[in-house]
Amino acid sequence: MSDPTARAIRLLALLQRRGFWRGADLARELEVSERTLGRDVDRLRRLGYRVEADPGVAGGYRLDAGASLPPLVLDDEEAVALALGLTSATTWGVEGAEDVFVGLLARLGQRLPSRLRERVTAIDSQTSVSPGPVRHASSEALSLLALLCRDAERVRFHYVDRSGAGSTRRVEPRSLSTDSCRWLLVGWDLDREAWRTFRVDRLHDIARTGIRFSPRALPAADGADYVRAAEAAMRSTFAATIHLDASIDQVREQLGEWASTAQEQSDGSVVWPISGASIPELLMALAWIPPDVRWTMSTTSDVSAHVAAFRERIAEALTTAAERRESR
Repeated sequence: MSDPTARAIRLLALLQRRGFWRGADLARELEVSERTLGRDVDRLRRLGYRVEADPGVAGGYRLDAGASLPPLVLDDEEAVALALGLTSATTWGVEGAEDVFVGLLARLGQRLPSRLRERVTAIDSQTSVSPGPVRHASSEALSLLALLCRDAERVRFHYVDRSGAGSTRRVEPRSLSTDSCRWLLVGWDLDREAWRTFRVDRLHDIARTGIRFSPRALPAADGADYVRAAEAAMRSTFAATIHLDASIDQVREQLGEWASTAQEQSDGSVVWPISGASIPELLMALAWIPPDVRWTMSTTSDVSAHVAAFRERIAEALTTAAERRESR
């Protein structure tokens, strides 16, 4: 890093990130000699930053914790990560917190260089985040996609679907959103002529095209609503109806939120519709039925065949385990 000004900003960001840096490690991070590092530290001191130095072979540098420091300096990755964190924090459900985080986002945008300010404001305006933890996605990819959503610019990328198959996609990006655990891009797939959601962690080789488009009407209030509707549609791929010889109160006590679709019948029994994106996901609900409750299931032939095959596999596994114990 040859530019002294850029190097000084990077040095300050590193010192603010960690309490203490060994001189050799800090010089290596900046790709300069320790003598050049010393001159950069002196430059920060002349600008008003109180940088302490520990002498010796294991010595290093730290910012004086008791000093009144000039404004915080962020590099690209830190600014984008902070913007994403503040956007996510607005969904925490803490009374009064949303206004605080929105205000912090606005102040962050005002104090950044124009290049970073564009990324931060794009993230703020083009993301709709649902509560809950989310798997990691590249901050660079998220900030670039947010800019493309804001500017209504077509994007091209390589995508790997859930089966592992890869394809090149051309998309009119609309917004970034999250479901229960993933970052998703909502956009119009030009080749399939349909709205689609794409997991950001499965996007590779994201490329700007420079082609602008007129945004189409999204079949939902916003990206988050569209993602919720798409998830609901996926989960209803397989369905079954469970008839329980139990009271509605007993079912609700045992199943909690899962019992929200359960309905009491005139004879006192309960009908419980269940669904899932796959047959194993559908059948997971059955494990929560209390062992003392009698029940029957009405479903399609493919689900019934899967259950019958699984029952045979369990019986075979138990028989094999018993035979092995006897042979010892």
